[in-house]
Amino acid sequence: MKQDLRIAVTKRMIREALLCLLKMKPLNKIKVNELCAEAGVNRATFYRHYETLQDVLHEIEVEFIRQMPHPAKRPRNVNEAQDYMEAVCTYFYDHSDMIKLLFLNRTDADMMQGMNEFCRSFLELRKKELPTPDMDEDTVKAIIALVGGGGHCLLRQWILGEIHKTPKEIAAILCHVIHWPTYKDLN
Repeated sequence: MKQDLRIAVTKRMIREALLCLLKMKPLNKIKVNELCAEAGVNRATFYRHYETLQDVLHEIEVEFIRQMPHPAKRPRNVNEAQDYMEAVCTYFYDHSDMIKLLFLNRTDADMMQGMNEFCRSFLELRKKELPTPDMDEDTVKAIIALVGGGGHCLLRQWILGEIHKTPKEIAAILCHVIHWPTYKDLN
């Protein structure tokens, strides 16, 4: 138990040191020695827990995503889905310093996957409420990739200060754009 606590404290010190350094310069300009000095640990300790600085940043990102609001149950309709998206946007807004560091230093693969999962579930809810002709799975995947990528880009630009909207307005834009298209819309 004491060993587990020591590991948790050491990893927290390394993560906090990386976040501190990221406020001053990008990840690709930070060296392991510099991080170890900031964290107060030696290189051997760092390499006992991580292989690269990217691994530390990934762990920070995973923890950030884990702490995001998640609905107690899957949204049953478009309004519940929009409420959930508003909660996520508010979380991003409230933690904008952290999310800026992640957006500026990561490829955001986990966040992109989360956006795509939200798009898929939102589109399925929309389809139930507003039936449309069936689309093949490749068309659905194409729509999700387009809308999910665009949604991710919108969140990124918003958090980085390029778009000046409230969390509620961003959630409404995201949910409005995700409406399930008809074949007519695709032609």
